[in-house]
Amino acid sequence: MTASIRNLVMATLLLSIVAIEPQTSSAQQLARDEQRDTYELQVVRNALRDPAMALGASFTEKQINRLGDKLAIALIKIYSEQELVEPSNVRRYLPLIRAAFVAPRIVSDPADRKPAITMMLLRQLEAHASNDACRRQIRGVLRFVQAQTVSQ
Repeated sequence: MTASIRNLVMATLLLSIVAIEPQTSSAQQLARDEQRDTYELQVVRNALRDPAMALGASFTEKQINRLGDKLAIALIKIYSEQELVEPSNVRRYLPLIRAAFVAPRIVSDPADRKPAITMMLLRQLEAHASNDACRRQIRGVLRFVQAQTVSQ
């Protein structure tokens, strides 16, 4: 009887270890993904706190210059739909979008050199701009990005 109980406990322990192992692995993978920050959310959040400072600080500016289309994706992830179109936020991030396409050839990921998401975002912003001044600023950045990426 004791041997069978011991065997049952051992089998239960072994099954528990096998069952827990994939979960630990998945949890570790999730933590690695979050640390990796695929969309550079932390870089963009920091730049949004003070865009003038971010674009004046060579390290941060270089990081932004290498984002390309990834910057628009980060903005969409950071802001709610309503926050995205608020004029104060638009004025805050338009210079960052411009900086992300200053030199498309240095954008880290070749896929992000093409401004597909950025152009959709800018067109939506233009359509929903609350005033002409904001619309002109958006149009200016839109034209800049198009001109910079025409050969991409």
